[in-house]
Amino acid sequence: MVKDIEKLEEVIQEILSAAPGISRTQLVKLTYLVDREFYKKNNRTMTGVDYEMYFYGPYSKDFELALYTLKQDDTLLEDHDGISYQIYPNKPLQANLNDDEVEIINRVVSNANSGGLLRSAAAIKRFVYSLPEVDQAKPFSIINFNEID
Repeated sequence: MVKDIEKLEEVIQEILSAAPGISRTQLVKLTYLVDREFYKKNNRTMTGVDYEMYFYGPYSKDFELALYTLKQDDTLLEDHDGISYQIYPNKPLQANLNDDEVEIINRVVSNANSGGLLRSAAAIKRFVYSLPEVDQAKPFSIINFNEID
């Protein structure tokens, strides 16, 4: 489990402020991409999350706790249309992210949006699956950020 769940919650809030109405899958994959970009620059992830190779790509059980906490305090709303969940911010952003962190998050979301990755959960999953460290990960193993170019 992540040691500082608040950091993950802050990153989730920042992503949702830039991309309201995305699905859980899109949120998890965007967070993975944020951590990936942050790792390239800082040799550590922004959230502290360990990602395992699950059925639908990189995932961490820490998201369940973070989303549960954010829903309980009404920071975000999750709408279910019978097929998927869309997540929306419900309160003004209360994150303590620094300028570099915000810039990376906004760049990742913007690139994902302009690249068509936010059109569907399948689009962003295909992209994340194509990344070498994900493509080479064994099922249920921790994805190794040291292997990122």
